[in-house]
Amino acid sequence: MRVNLQYSLTRGFLLSALILFLYHSPAWAVVSNARYWRFFSAVDGLAESWSSFVTIGPSGKVWVSHGEIDRLSWISSLPGPDGQFVHTMQSPGDDLKVLESGSGQLWSLYSNGIQLYRDDKWIKYRIDEITNLNPADRMVRRLIPFLPGERDLCFYLLPAGLKLFKAETGEIELILAARDTHLGNFIDMIRSRDGGIWVTGDNGAAKLDFQSGTLAPQWREYLLGALPVKRVEKPAEGENGGLIAVASGVRVNETRPLRFDGMRWSILPGFGGKVMQAWPGLGDSYWLSKQGNTMSLVENGKEEVQEKIGILAGDFFDVAVEPGGIFWLATSHGVARYTPSIWRTPVEVADIDDRVHAMFEDSQGRIWFAAVYHLLLYQGGRWKRYALPEGLSTQPYFTNSICSLSDGRIAIGTMPYLDRLLTFLPDKEKFEFVPYVDGDSTGRLVKRVIGMLSPFKDGRIMVQTMTALDSTKYRLETFNGRTFQPFLDMGDKWELGNLRFVFEAHNGDLWLGGQRKRALAVYRNGKYSSFQEDVNYTGTGGFCISEVEPGKIWVGGRDDILEYDGKSWRVVLAGLSSVRSITTGRDSSIWVASGTGIHRELRGSWVANTAEDGLINTAVFQVFQDSRGRVWAGTISGLSLYQPEADTVPPVTSIPLRENPRETTPSGEVRIIFSGVDLWQQTRADRLQFSCRLDSGPWSPFGYARVAMFKDLPYGGHLFEVRAMDTNLNLDRNPSTFQFTVLKPWYRETGFRAIVLLGSGLILILLGYAVYRHVTLEKLVVSRTAQWKMANVELENKVAELKRAEAQLLDSQKMEIIGKIASGVAHEVRNPLNAILAISEALFQELGDNPEYKPYMDNVRTQVDRLAGLMNELLDLGRPIEKSTFVRCPFDEICYSAVALWRESSGQGGRKVQILSPQGNGGMEIIGSSPKLQQVFINLLDNASQHSPEQSEITITLIKQRDRTVQALIKDQGKGLAPERLEEVFRPFYSTRLRGTGLGLSIVKNIVETHGGRIRLFNNDPPPGLTVEVDLPLA
Repeated sequence: MRVNLQYSLTRGFLLSALILFLYHSPAWAVVSNARYWRFFSAVDGLAESWSSFVTIGPSGKVWVSHGEIDRLSWISSLPGPDGQFVHTMQSPGDDLKVLESGSGQLWSLYSNGIQLYRDDKWIKYRIDEITNLNPADRMVRRLIPFLPGERDLCFYLLPAGLKLFKAETGEIELILAARDTHLGNFIDMIRSRDGGIWVTGDNGAAKLDFQSGTLAPQWREYLLGALPVKRVEKPAEGENGGLIAVASGVRVNETRPLRFDGMRWSILPGFGGKVMQAWPGLGDSYWLSKQGNTMSLVENGKEEVQEKIGILAGDFFDVAVEPGGIFWLATSHGVARYTPSIWRTPVEVADIDDRVHAMFEDSQGRIWFAAVYHLLLYQGGRWKRYALPEGLSTQPYFTNSICSLSDGRIAIGTMPYLDRLLTFLPDKEKFEFVPYVDGDSTGRLVKRVIGMLSPFKDGRIMVQTMTALDSTKYRLETFNGRTFQPFLDMGDKWELGNLRFVFEAHNGDLWLGGQRKRALAVYRNGKYSSFQEDVNYTGTGGFCISEVEPGKIWVGGRDDILEYDGKSWRVVLAGLSSVRSITTGRDSSIWVASGTGIHRELRGSWVANTAEDGLINTAVFQVFQDSRGRVWAGTISGLSLYQPEADTVPPVTSIPLRENPRETTPSGEVRIIFSGVDLWQQTRADRLQFSCRLDSGPWSPFGYARVAMFKDLPYGGHLFEVRAMDTNLNLDRNPSTFQFTVLKPWYRETGFRAIVLLGSGLILILLGYAVYRHVTLEKLVVSRTAQWKMANVELENKVAELKRAEAQLLDSQKMEIIGKIASGVAHEVRNPLNAILAISEALFQELGDNPEYKPYMDNVRTQVDRLAGLMNELLDLGRPIEKSTFVRCPFDEICYSAVALWRESSGQGGRKVQILSPQGNGGMEIIGSSPKLQQVFINLLDNASQHSPEQSEITITLIKQRDRTVQALIKDQGKGLAPERLEEVFRPFYSTRLRGTGLGLSIVKNIVETHGGRIRLFNNDPPPGLTVEVDLPLA
């Protein structure tokens, strides 16, 4: 960038002309500060507009006296029960001042005494030495000074002395006689802010202090000395405990404003005209009221005559002063309240009509400001300004372009960019250039220019250096006050466009912001990372960067602020314009400077300050808080200073009852309208913000909405609360409340519910009767059905028994016939068989041991033995079992003995037999024949052995059942049987063996059934093998 020389010359000429104009012009100007005033008249509720006196009580109420009317007005910062701020009551009389005591009593005067308001009426106490005349040539009568004391006590001042009136007894006590002082005649008195009394006289003023718990006064006099004035009157106390007053000069009808600073008196400039009254403003400023009803503010030796707007065009009668530069004015057309704005421009730099874009505080507490063509210094309450070298300006778009070096020098970024660094030496008050020297060379000057500056925490500064031809290709270097050292050079890979901001975080990370969209990068642990490709970062430029708390970075761009917590991004605030500065205050509030004003965040709430709040311009470049807590704002048109004490009264919230019904529909949809007002109108109603809550729940964030909407609220009573906040973060401490009821639905009303209850009861009775009949019939049907089912089951059981009996009878008959035939055959065959066997044995003995005949001999023996066995089985089949021979015998012992006999008489083939009794032995006695049952087990073991492979195991498991039976399970490892053959094996002469007779299982079944048991076969699951189940009744 280059400086236009013609423009510079023109600007210099205009500045010179302006200086000459100011030099030859009077030191005053008429100004209009309408936004600082709040007017009250009869339209606003005053008893009448004519206001003769105005006073401020300890409670904060403002008391306004009027003329010939029997009403007194008072103004409160809080609304009364009627919602109004202005109220009236009975007046003590025409043009009589009213003062409020610390105990809340009201005192006044009358023509010949003192009045006290008690029991809703004014009580007069005559005091002969008091005279308050009301001459016809005066618009407002002149009253003797008086001050309320403790309860029922009132001081009054006469030229000869200070006295105390005791209303309870009517006594009068002389506190101090004028002749005992050096003040001369007493003239006026006011209450001091520390509870004492200021008394003025012909020769100065004195302070009367009372010790705690007593009326013993301490009197300190402050005389005028050699000053050419006398008769000090109309004093007003300033915030530092001093006085502003007026006194008579040496000339006739001459009055002079005076200041007492706590040590000595001084005469203040009056700027011509007769001064009627003087009172303190903010700081060292003061106000003057002059004859002819003109009023002016004097700051820094300059008088600003106030424009006669509104009621200020009337006659001035009285002034009441509050802290913070606030005062009340009683006039012929009402009362006016003056409130300084919360942002004010220091008078000493009010003529700086250029952008103040950078500021910082050095180690010595000096505050430096960059103001384009000037370097400003504020130190110890005094201002200095230093014009930059000809042809140079500060960098107006950079907010870090002035920095402090470790040796105390001030580094200044300049326009145009130079190949040298401009510094300022505070001690010598002069500018000095430091040539740029490339740190990589050996002293050789390199043609690079210095752009943006930024401070480092270690005392170094970061400088941007670049070639004069291309500002997008640059490198960052550090400067320690002596040498430049390269720090970071990304060539053409910065991805930032024009560099706008460099910020060092607490952990050492270096954040860089640029003018391009998504222009943000971080240099961490030697690695440069750009956010250009981060889709979650939507920044429109990195104009400023701040760490609002450790690890939480805020980035301000063209129209919003984004937050990065190390993992993700979120939008903090949108709808701004060119965010240029983000600062964290000492109270943890965050100040944001932008083209739309100053935005302040505290505990989640945002407020905005603009020119309406006193900023010299809404377009703000930087906000800065110094070590004393003062907040400065650099704007495009100069400098502003934050004065929070100028507005400490919170707004008042209201909920209009006419617009909000107490009862709402059962749907639960509720709409509540509310509003707020700043009584002194320092914040317009449309700029107030509100927070609300329902039923003592959490407060909502502050916002500008004046309607709260709720849905699906449960029926019943609810409590709604809302509170307002102004642009100075003053919060209504008494939220407005509104109780409402969501009506019950018609079907939940008591009457309807009673009808429903009665109807339901009747229906239930009828339904109960119907259910009773139905249940009774159902029970009857169930009972009859159960009986029929039982009869059917019994019939089916009997039929089954008959069928079984029939089958058993047939089987018995068959077996009886077979038995008789078998018995006969056995007898007929047995005798010849025995003869054959005997003859064969004799023949074999004669033949001897001839091996030729041995096979024939063995075959004969085998066949004879087989036929003998068959005959025995036939005899067993035909021989009936006599139940008369049954005795009680243990079933488990029968099993064990049968296994023993089987082992002795049979070839086992390596097969093992194992008897299992999971429930233990014993308790298994049955009624039967032990030999017959042993025969059962022997036959079953023979079958199992013959169908099982050698070396396999046969198990017999004995189980006592719950149905009073004992069960034996004989399990082998053979091939099993086809399912259709499981019943056929019990038929006589049915055999699956090649040489079997087919009578073994028939005999077994006959024995088991004769003992009242049953037998069945089933294949093992899983295979292989077959299991025979024998069930016998226990004894």
